[in-house]
Amino acid sequence: MDKNKTGIKQSSGRSFHMDTSVEDFGKGDLKGVRVSSHEDGALELEKQNGSYLKEGTYTSQTFDTAPFKYAVVSWNADTPGKTYIKIQAQVRSGDKWSSWFTIANWGTGIKSESEKKQEDDISRVMIDTIALNGEASGNGIRYRVTLLGDGAVSPVVRMVSFVAYNNTDRIPGETHLEKDLDVPMISQMQQNPKIANVICSPTSVSMVMQYYSLDISAEKAAEGVFDNGAKIYGNWPFNTAFAASRGFTAYVDRFESLDDIRKEIFEGRPVIASISFDKGELDNAPIEDTAGHLIVVRGFTTKNGADHVIVNDPAAPTHETVKREYRVDQFLKAWKGIVYIIRKQ
Repeated sequence: MDKNKTGIKQSSGRSFHMDTSVEDFGKGDLKGVRVSSHEDGALELEKQNGSYLKEGTYTSQTFDTAPFKYAVVSWNADTPGKTYIKIQAQVRSGDKWSSWFTIANWGTGIKSESEKKQEDDISRVMIDTIALNGEASGNGIRYRVTLLGDGAVSPVVRMVSFVAYNNTDRIPGETHLEKDLDVPMISQMQQNPKIANVICSPTSVSMVMQYYSLDISAEKAAEGVFDNGAKIYGNWPFNTAFAASRGFTAYVDRFESLDDIRKEIFEGRPVIASISFDKGELDNAPIEDTAGHLIVVRGFTTKNGADHVIVNDPAAPTHETVKREYRVDQFLKAWKGIVYIIRKQ
């Protein structure tokens, strides 16, 4: 086991990298873009004759990785007015590179969207995730950010990260923890009936943001995370990018051990986790089954001799019933390893 840049342990099946400093961004290729010292390091458009260029591109260095089947790219950016960014990524299998796939056209002042039907002979894009085709595996990745402004202002890209991983089983870990964070309880079912059934992700994001004392409603978060391309509220990096636009550092990661979540909880940070389960597989859940659902992990406890994960499940029918306790063994089966990490800057 080794440690990545954020100090989280990782196995050989997972590779994580985050660019967030002048030194990090200085290793890429700049065209019409400069690296500024804004918040220790950021990308913004160059200026000519007192005005910002309207377009510029940053291409990262090539990152060699452990073999992987899936990759998710995240970003933190400020996009004043109608400015926006285009996030693209390329994966390598053997010595051959995939096409440049567009992950998002994203900005807080535009209708942000993912791009449909992207595939070549190496890989494909499943809304927010790059997946290698067939028996192929990836061994490298790079990303490209195009900044699009209006001359008067520029987007500012503060962070780009990626996690590359395989579908491996999650493990329970070895650490014991008795802790419960006081995360506000919000039911998605108490929101606008037109969207209530499909906003588990932004509802979870709003709970964590409120925990950090930023009053964002579930419906306001839903407006901010909506993917106009896929017509969904659950695009993973759109959710973290929205949180980042409100002053947080936020990204998508994939953990392989419950100890990684315990570390976050111990340090006072709730974690948003992606789960799916069939009928009878998750006792005490407010819904019978789901192909994909987001919840907030807020703590851990031992109950009747069994370890439990304490969560806020937004699918509960009322705000008062959102807090739940799920047996660790059942939670591990349901949890896909994907998490949203949202931290105060």
